[in-house]
Amino acid sequence: MEARDRLRHEAKGKAGLLATYPDTKEIRDVLRGMTPEDRDAAILHAVSKGDHAVIAALQAHELLVGPTSRPLKSIVDDFVAARAPEEMAKIQDLDTAEEHLTFAYQQFGKSIQAMRDIQAERDGEQGNKAAKEAEAKLGLALAAAAPAQHSVTLVPEGVARARGRRSQGAKLLLKSLFHIFSLECLRRLWHMEYGNSASPIGASNEWTAHHRNRLRRSSSH
Repeated sequence: MEARDRLRHEAKGKAGLLATYPDTKEIRDVLRGMTPEDRDAAILHAVSKGDHAVIAALQAHELLVGPTSRPLKSIVDDFVAARAPEEMAKIQDLDTAEEHLTFAYQQFGKSIQAMRDIQAERDGEQGNKAAKEAEAKLGLALAAAAPAQHSVTLVPEGVARARGRRSQGAKLLLKSLFHIFSLECLRRLWHMEYGNSASPIGASNEWTAHHRNRLRRSSSH
């Protein structure tokens, strides 16, 4: 139970409004059947006389009692305040403190609002939104470009030229090997047929040696 509710409960107890009165329903029926003027007079007489039963019957909805010139709650509070002044004073202090706190909070909010740079905040929000949109577009562009990057291999120009030279060198090497192998086969066949006599193959030994030296130089590179 909050402090205010606890104090109000104690105050009503001192005023005799927490007790159960058996004739509460009959009192409400009688008041509801009166004219507004007679009803107000009967309630004022009960307050001045300190009639707890009648005041306790007023702790209800207006439809059960009938309309009055003053709110029923206000009539009951005045009755309680006259019989439990200390508790009601504490309740008033709590209400005043709450009002001051609410006012201070509102003033603080106004001060914060006055210090805000609304245009800067809007620019910041727009910039943040634009940055997120740009980041999303960049992600989509990278995702779209990813397959092309995997399927295409970029070769530096110098590497391509080196590969081309190696390819040409390999072709020349194979061609030289083929010529040397062919000449060696012809020389062996001539030797088997004619022995060590002069032959076109023998005459071309210098040419064969030349190609062998060329082959060694190519392989060393």
